[in-house]
Amino acid sequence: MRLHHPLPDRLALDNVEDLVALLEEYPRVVGVLAGHAHTGAAATLAGRPVLVAPGVTSTLSMPWETEEARAVRTRPPGIAFHVLAEDASLTTHFRSVP
Repeated sequence: MRLHHPLPDRLALDNVEDLVALLEEYPRVVGVLAGHAHTGAAATLAGRPVLVAPGVTSTLSMPWETEEARAVRTRPPGIAFHVLAEDASLTTHFRSVP
C-alpha cells in the first residue's frame, strides 16, 4: 500500500480500525509506504511496517529541536529506498542526499 501523504498516528487517525481491517483483508500487503512528511519515520500497524520517506526538498524539525515543527531547508534532503525480496520481506534504507 502506498500513500503520498503520511499516515497519521493513531491519535490523529479517526478510522484506524477501518485501515487495520483493510490491511487484514489483504494479507499480501507487506507494508504501508508514505511520503510528504519531510522527515523519515517508521512504525507498525496491524503487524506491518509503516515507513515514511524523508523530504527531498526540506526536512521537518522535530518537537525537541525547535518550539514548533517547521520545514528546514538548510538540512540535507533524504530518500528511502525500499527492497521487497522474493520471500515478501521488506527492507528500507534511509539516506541523506548531500
